[in-house]
Amino acid sequence: MLHASNGAVVDAEGAPVQLRCVNLSPWLDPEPYLIGKALRGLTRSPSELKQKLADLVGPAEAQAFWRQWEDTFITRADFARLKQQGFDCVRLPINYKTIVKASPDGAIALDDAGLAPVDHAVAWGAEYGICVILDLHAAPGGQNPASTVADVPSSDAVANLWLVPDAPANQKMTVELWRALAARYARARSVGGYDLLNEPALPSAVSKDELIKLYSAITAAIRSVDPDHMIILEGNDYAHDFSFFPLRRTRT
Repeated sequence: MLHASNGAVVDAEGAPVQLRCVNLSPWLDPEPYLIGKALRGLTRSPSELKQKLADLVGPAEAQAFWRQWEDTFITRADFARLKQQGFDCVRLPINYKTIVKASPDGAIALDDAGLAPVDHAVAWGAEYGICVILDLHAAPGGQNPASTVADVPSSDAVANLWLVPDAPANQKMTVELWRALAARYARARSVGGYDLLNEPALPSAVSKDELIKLYSAITAAIRSVDPDHMIILEGNDYAHDFSFFPLRRTRT
């Protein structure tokens, strides 16, 4: 597996790897501003976009549209084309709402239908020698207050992954979601790593240590089922501030 060593990404033999990567937005997290300029004034978050489409054409037609979107926006042919163009890595943004289904006891249950495109990407990655970085782009409650990014309501743009009273439940769901994902993909060698949170931004009243604590809890959960895959941590302030991270020089 790819892993980190002394500040570099290396392969199984310890040789440095320079990844040539492309982001697969907005395939599995349809951010309106990435889809078209006309949508920017109509809706801001992926959930709002989906709701407006359902209101316009009806739930059944909207569901059929999104199934077609997932089946055709990125395909096996795209992975073949990326390989031809010299790419060896894709980052796959995922919205937790599309891959989690509720269970009676409150535990995390992955939605196999929602994860089917992810499974396809992992398989195509294996076929074409392209590593797939799994990116939790929209976490439970919202890891930042940007509706366009974290899929929080534009009418109440709050990062409830960090704020009480919702933070404990949202953080627990995030930890268990990553445990379930890691268990599912533990043996997938085409998975290049787990990007735990896209662009986290803690409210000013919340200590930055809370980000470290959550990262530690997620990492422990992942390592309980997957000892090998690389873990990717983004800094606070939309991945700009790493100043409070403890220094480490170990394989992770």
